Amino acid sequence: MYNLSKFKLIIACLSLFLLINFVQDTYAKYITQATGDANVDISRWQISINNQDIISDSFITNVITPTIITNQHVKDGTMAPLSEGYFDLVIDYTNVDVSFSYEVSTEISLSSAVTDLQVTGYSENGGSVIPLSGSLDINGSVLLSNPVRTKTLRIYMTWDDSLTELMDNSDDTMASINLGKAILTVNLGFTQITN
Repeated sequence: MYNLSKFKLIIACLSLFLLINFVQDTYAKYITQATGDANVDISRWQISINNQDIISDSFITNVITPTIITNQHVKDGTMAPLSEGYFDLVIDYTNVDVSFSYEVSTEISLSSAVTDLQVTGYSENGGSVIPLSGSLDINGSVLLSNPVRTKTLRIYMTWDDSLTELMDNSDDTMASINLGKAILTVNLGFTQITN
């Protein structure tokens, strides 16, 4: 009797398994699976200064070309006390797909033979000169909706020889005897605008 109950239990379990399998096959005829990728384009971020890509090479000394305003008393291409000059920073953001802010600042390099080099002003895209005293600090932004894709900043500088100068005439003379260079460090920063 015990074996018969056990046998009935096994038959009942086997019947239940077959019934579940049969019902599953009856009501689940169509089974399909699919996989895919959501491809999203990435915004470009390639800024150039004077035709040099600053993402791949952020050292831009070789593309900053100062122009010294000539006069009959100073050799062309050189600076002396009271000389004036400028250099251009052409910012090309043709390959930038986001709005961004920029900062441009200057400081006298520690290796500069002339500590009296001063930034006197700047202009944007050939506009009016905006006067400054001492160093340059420009902050601005470029919106993605702006169709213009370049900006030219012209930075004006002079070798100060006023009463506020740091170097006296003897220091000026030593700088020229030692064949030193007047070095103005230019720092540029670009940041994506997120809001």
